[in-house]
Amino acid sequence: MFVNQKIQKTPIYLVDKEKKESNGHFVQPLLLIEMSGIAGLYNPVSKYIGVVCTTRKELEQRLLSKNLHIKAIPEEQYRFCNSCSEFMQEGYYFETDDSTYCSRDCVDKKVGWKKYLHLYNSGLAFWTTWYNA
Repeated sequence: MFVNQKIQKTPIYLVDKEKKESNGHFVQPLLLIEMSGIAGLYNPVSKYIGVVCTTRKELEQRLLSKNLHIKAIPEEQYRFCNSCSEFMQEGYYFETDDSTYCSRDCVDKKVGWKKYLHLYNSGLAFWTTWYNA
């Protein structure tokens, strides 16, 4: 049924509209997953998919009933892992090829930990964050 359908992944924050003090309160970063006939929220940390609807409009209405709304995360505040394709807001960055990895396991699989340490000692690889806390 969903084979070969284009899946659109948009990093978002859920914003609690009840918290007025700073334009709402970010509940947590999630991925908005959209494809033909489906819209849902995916938590990349817990690997949980929740609040699944048939359209984005229906999803937004359900969230609004809980005083939540979707706010897109600016592109400069996230990356996707070059190994496992997971959404990430912090991780390993390699200046040599502009690649990013979410975990030591992913660095090990694609680059190798010894090579990372060599590049780290040369100032060409490091752990970083892409979001404003």
